[in-house]
Amino acid sequence: YDNRIKSVVVRSTNFPGASFTISKITDERGTISYTGRILSMQHGDLFELSTVNDQLVFVKRKFYDLVNE
Repeated sequence: YDNRIKSVVVRSTNFPGASFTISKITDERGTISYTGRILSMQHGDLFELSTVNDQLVFVKRKFYDLVNE
């Protein structure tokens, strides 16, 4: 992808099995967008990074919707 996608994964030591993933994506025009999620397999929690009113926020989703995708 010509180095246009950069990602970081952070694993929690306080909550075993939980991780935070965020990716920065730069398109051909130079526009930057972000995607990410907080996921806990052990607790069944899922939050996805979304843009709401030009701000990045985490939105709770149903964990099993992701598992079925």
